[in-house]
Amino acid sequence: MVGTRIWAFQADADLFYTGGSDGNELVSGRAPSSTAEPSRRVSGGPVMRVRSLVRFGALAAAAALTIDQTTKHFVRASMIAGESIYIAPFFDLRLGLNEGVSFGLLAEWFAGRPWAPVFLALAIITALAVWLLRTDERWEGLGLGCIIGGALGNVADRARLGAVVDFLDFHISGHHWPAFNFADVAIVVGVGLLFSSGIRRKPPSATRGEFPPARSRGGPR
Repeated sequence: MVGTRIWAFQADADLFYTGGSDGNELVSGRAPSSTAEPSRRVSGGPVMRVRSLVRFGALAAAAALTIDQTTKHFVRASMIAGESIYIAPFFDLRLGLNEGVSFGLLAEWFAGRPWAPVFLALAIITALAVWLLRTDERWEGLGLGCIIGGALGNVADRARLGAVVDFLDFHISGHHWPAFNFADVAIVVGVGLLFSSGIRRKPPSATRGEFPPARSRGGPR
């Protein structure tokens, strides 16, 4: 019969095909139905991947925070401020309180202003959390989680003690690197992972399999 059309529905997409004497044609949309319903279909793959990366980053943040706070608790329970314990020719445990940021930076400026670095750190943590919610790269998510966990560890110190607990003291020939803690280690590792992820990131067209849009049969060529 002339003009006969056969509707073939594709199960997992809002597309249908019409076939007739003039060949097959791909038509975008839904088949006509008695009840009009807006087409709202969201692919579950990318959404599930983002959620998985958020959980991955959150676990990294929780691990960094736990390691940092646990080690600080044991050091403070077994040492007094200024005390030093020899570990190796280049490394000691030396308990100190730092009013600056990581590695003692800006300590003089923040002295007497314990809440200034807290508010600054919380603003940075919020921005990093938004970034984590939007990332689609595993190593980027891991790096963001490490930075967030480390920053939260130092914020917890400032809120509780008014300063950050530092105890890792590396030195060579009497020259000491500023004392730091495992929160600082997590932050440095996280920054390194972000840098590495940015270097290894490929253009979207090379990684996501993008294809040029299909041309209609009757359009210009």
